[in-house]
Amino acid sequence: MGIGHGKRTGRSMKHRKFIFAYFAAFVYLVFCGHACSPADPSKIECGLSLDIYTPQEADSIHVAIYRNDTLLYLLKDTIPCKACDRQVNLEKTCRDLIRETGQDYGRFYIEEKAFCRELETLFMVIPVTIEHGHGAYINAHDMPEYNELYSTFTTQKNDCNIDSSYKLIVVDNAE
Repeated sequence: MGIGHGKRTGRSMKHRKFIFAYFAAFVYLVFCGHACSPADPSKIECGLSLDIYTPQEADSIHVAIYRNDTLLYLLKDTIPCKACDRQVNLEKTCRDLIRETGQDYGRFYIEEKAFCRELETLFMVIPVTIEHGHGAYINAHDMPEYNELYSTFTTQKNDCNIDSSYKLIVVDNAE
């Protein structure tokens, strides 16, 4: 009798372990969905966070980050799928910026070029100020509906026919 009872308990414990594991994963995902995502970009930790999607009419984008006239980073979208969400992404903490550029705060300039076939679209340069101990968040993507947080990503030259639904939000410490 003890053997049969032990088998049932063993099976029951396996299910409990799986149920506990699934519950723990569910709690983590729910908690992290609220706590880990930058729901309020104005409370960004020290550093630079950049997330720029490729406009609908473009084949690819290049994003350059400068301090004064010095090129710090050159980013290119790398997914060859035109129907996929393509983007450039950069996450640098203040520690990363100090190690890679020598300073973690100051004025940065972000320049984007979009390419379609042999043509290109140039966007206005975006100045971003990072104060000591604070961060900056830059996001751009197609957003056809009205959103007061985002402004149109203004073009200087637009050979790719990118429309005004390509919008930009910049949260930094500039006043």
